[in-house]
Amino acid sequence: MFDISGRILPQNQVTVYSSIPGKVLEVLVGDGDRVGRGRTLARVIQDLTGSDYRPHQVVSPIAGVVSRTMASLGATVTPQTPLFEVADDRCINFVGQIFGEDLSKIKKVLLALVWVS
Repeated sequence: MFDISGRILPQNQVTVYSSIPGKVLEVLVGDGDRVGRGRTLARVIQDLTGSDYRPHQVVSPIAGVVSRTMASLGATVTPQTPLFEVADDRCINFVGQIFGEDLSKIKKVLLALVWVS
């Protein structure tokens, strides 16, 4: 047995923004929700006096899981305001550190896995 400390990270994660400035009219997903590519995550409406704009759809560019929701109802946003993070969880990476004698143990395990595969 050996101790490893680290983090599991998705190989592909994207931050989703609104393409227009305005106010968040509706948030349709939350953390942990599975979404498809093109799924509407939120709706943003331009907030200009005297304007009558239709809501803009904020969509996911990839299929995956909403790993972080930063959008909140009524919040003022710009195209530089991050609203969501969506992670493709089909492939994940482990990033960690191994110290001392445990490093040689891990190398032997990895070699065995490569040989068996």
